[in-house]
Amino acid sequence: MQVIEIITNIVLSVLDIKEHKIDGDRSLEELGLDSIATIKLIVRIEEELNISFDDKDLLIENLNTLNKICEKVQKYTVSK
Repeated sequence: MQVIEIITNIVLSVLDIKEHKIDGDRSLEELGLDSIATIKLIVRIEEELNISFDDKDLLIENLNTLNKICEKVQKYTVSK
């Protein structure tokens, strides 16, 4: 499974969305992402992909769309 698929599935699960696809540039805040959901999202991504985000990457502007999350995750998975 590709990173984008894994992250999409995590986002759908955390936000309890029944859709199967999310526009990569759509704001996740529009879909219900709040501070609690953001923490759940980060934890699930770190656990499922066996990565650990640097604090500087945990700013909401880095994690508010699917594409931005994938971009940050790529930084940690490319070196593996």
